[in-house]
Amino acid sequence: MARIRPVDRDEATDEQRRVGDIIFGSRNEEYGGPSAILLHIPELAERFDRLRNYLVREQALPNHLVQLASLMAARFWSARYAWWKRVQPCLDAGIPQEVVDAVRDRRRPDFAAADHEAVYDYITELFEDRMVSDATHARLQQLIGAEGLIELVLVVGFYSMLGLVCDAFEPDFPPGVTPPLGD
Repeated sequence: MARIRPVDRDEATDEQRRVGDIIFGSRNEEYGGPSAILLHIPELAERFDRLRNYLVREQALPNHLVQLASLMAARFWSARYAWWKRVQPCLDAGIPQEVVDAVRDRRRPDFAAADHEAVYDYITELFEDRMVSDATHARLQQLIGAEGLIELVLVVGFYSMLGLVCDAFEPDFPPGVTPPLGD
């Protein structure tokens, strides 16, 4: 059970409903998850969603790299809800199941794509060392450029923030969904 009750559309204030309908309508989803919890502060929920939309849909960074970065952030925080929501978009974006499984199991994947490996190394160093080596930084910058690097770090930061929301408030899963991740 969620630690903070998500805002239900039928019980929402006019402002919560306006923002919720924007957020969930754009995804063709029912109210739920961390976004429905954030609706307790509609202005914040709306800004949070606008940032998500930019980072996921409007940036120049290729979608498959955005999806890998978001998956790695969800796993780093062991954010079960965020992980559950990130797996299918990763697969749809061309991230191999073997890579998803390795990230889930906290082991280094075998990579077929150089950009996947460079993103994995960059994010792993960022999380584990709280910094990135010059060599790792230069390798990824050569592949995705300075703007791509900035966007990548912001994707990791956004999904870290979302992971923290999930870890702190434990949003409910839809009926029939078995929560993933054991730790």
